[in-house]
Amino acid sequence: MRVGWFAACGLLACAEPQELVSDPEEVPPFVLTPDAGPSTGYFEVALDLTEGSLPDDLEGVAVTVAGLPALRLALDDGTLTFLVQGSPTSGPAQVQLLLEEEGTPIVVDEAIAFTGPTDPRFERVFAVGASLTQGVQDGVPTFHGTLHSPALQVARGLSAFFPIPLPPEGLIPSLQLDDVGPPPECHIPDASEAITENLTDVLAGLANEDGTGFSYRNARLDPDVQVQNLAVGGLDLDDIVEGPSDFGLTFLSHLVYAPSGGVADPVVGQLELLQSLEPTLVISTDMYGNDLIPTILGGGGIDPSDATPPEELYPYMAELVDGLASTGAEVFLATLPRPSLLPLAEVKRARTIRQATETAKADGVDPKAAVAAALAEFDALIGEVDDITFAANDELRRLTSAHDNVHVVELSAQVDELMSGRLVVEDVDVGPGQWGGLVTLDGLHFTDTGYALVADFFLEAIDEALGTSTDRVDVAGVHAADPRSPAAVAAAGIDASLCAP
Repeated sequence: MRVGWFAACGLLACAEPQELVSDPEEVPPFVLTPDAGPSTGYFEVALDLTEGSLPDDLEGVAVTVAGLPALRLALDDGTLTFLVQGSPTSGPAQVQLLLEEEGTPIVVDEAIAFTGPTDPRFERVFAVGASLTQGVQDGVPTFHGTLHSPALQVARGLSAFFPIPLPPEGLIPSLQLDDVGPPPECHIPDASEAITENLTDVLAGLANEDGTGFSYRNARLDPDVQVQNLAVGGLDLDDIVEGPSDFGLTFLSHLVYAPSGGVADPVVGQLELLQSLEPTLVISTDMYGNDLIPTILGGGGIDPSDATPPEELYPYMAELVDGLASTGAEVFLATLPRPSLLPLAEVKRARTIRQATETAKADGVDPKAAVAAALAEFDALIGEVDDITFAANDELRRLTSAHDNVHVVELSAQVDELMSGRLVVEDVDVGPGQWGGLVTLDGLHFTDTGYALVADFFLEAIDEALGTSTDRVDVAGVHAADPRSPAAVAAAGIDASLCAP
């Protein structure tokens, strides 16, 4: 280990500094715990000075690890903790500690070591897509969800460098267990309505300190790093290929991968951006989910006409598949699980039964016959929605068969298999229902546990296609800390058994 106290040169720009101390046997000025980890980063590190003490507050304190700013700094009983963003290169890495602005950074050249990718094809891993790839939970992108996205969990299994667009905690308010109403309704507010109601607070969180409006840069803890998870919730396939066309989706895309620019500046599509970044491996868990699931979302019934028509969807699917193939990267694209598995389908089915029963009683007709007729119509519509999804999955398989470097991850079949049996994690049954432990409060996006399972499916597919041996996700460990697990829901005082669909 080489230790140096360098002349002040700015935390990020210490090129060719003059070394004043270089005794390899000298005790370093600080130590890190742990002092090693995967290049993926996003694990917590504690820093302790070996002599002296840290200041009483974080004003002026900054840390860089492997040239990247450390995030989420905190002081606790004389120890400084932070998240590292990983390292683009493997091996020992330099750490700089700045204790006061315009001060002299304390530098240790080999303070931490990063384990790099286990295969050359994992050198530059990127993700594209929408909310499931982004890691949205409880209706919105959050600090917690971004850290538990399936894309990051896959990258960690590959030990690949994978900087992500980590937002400040609480920037966009999400649904909480306290928002759940009393049984039997156990009403959960609409996440989009909550965002609209709190839009003023969101914009306040993006405001510049000098009062000159707001900046997209304030939506990222590190606005300067080139993120490699490009996925943005809410995008249809044409938005992913060509770039978002309306203000709302442009706004969300700025928050993720285009933090610079003006309020209404256009944003390039994820495909165009990716083609300029020389990826070696690309994943997407949800290419066309937003084109098909509107058939089942919303407050009304099931409407197959809300799906993007095949004549519009399939050309964009072909453009994306061909464009990803042209990068030369190994590409892994997921099929879409059938929408009828969403908790909202169960909710709408129960609502159909209630409404048919009430109407029959009011009209003085046989409730059983009315319910049977209503359910037949409902099941026909939900079957049509599933058939639209199956057809899109078949088109994906057809398109990818033309490219040796594009692989299909059969997420649809795997989720079906998962749901047809009994899934036990940490001695607890989990499933796809609203309180089953796999989906968050919005009834659409996955919990930490759900995302961990998706990541494991991708790692299995990568190993099968490339002949590699990746590190699998510790699903039981993820579930034990999952804030939306059945145990966490019960601990919050919600008896899910009393909640009607």
